[in-house]
Amino acid sequence: MTHQPYEEWIFINTSREKDLLTWAQRVELQKHLDNCPTCRSLFDAWRDVEQDLGRTPDIAPKSGFSRRWLDHLETQHDEQFMRTIRALFAIIGVGCLTLFIFLVVISSNRAMSPADQIWNIIVNIYQISSYFEVVFRYAIVIFGTAARTIPLSWFLLFAGVASELIVLWFLLFRVITNARRLEL
Repeated sequence: MTHQPYEEWIFINTSREKDLLTWAQRVELQKHLDNCPTCRSLFDAWRDVEQDLGRTPDIAPKSGFSRRWLDHLETQHDEQFMRTIRALFAIIGVGCLTLFIFLVVISSNRAMSPADQIWNIIVNIYQISSYFEVVFRYAIVIFGTAARTIPLSWFLLFAGVASELIVLWFLLFRVITNARRLEL
């Protein structure tokens, strides 16, 4: 004899979800419990467990538990924030160090004195900045021509750049802060 559906019904019937069984299933279960001592003992044992659980008093947390828990969460949040900031500064530092080493390698000439090497680095930095200046001048010419041909292009450019900066700021803010929300 299979006990599978009856065992499932026993757990459903003794729980708070009695409405999940139809009236016909409850009658069939009662008939099976009258004839099967194994299922009857399971039914009685499960009913006793649920009664014991119902009699167990609720234990209130110690005073200040919520405050300590919130302080713990705040500490974790602050530690995560500091790890993120340290990682951000480490990436920036490594990038600057790499750029400096790159400039030193480009400008180094073994026959030059240290003073000449430093002067050579300064010249390379000036040359790189002058390249950016040339690009900036071409950009001004292109945008100036576009502004004369399309009257709203400056406004659209400003609005587009501003919206991109706002989105970038929000994304970086979410990544850096990694805000946790606690529902109490």
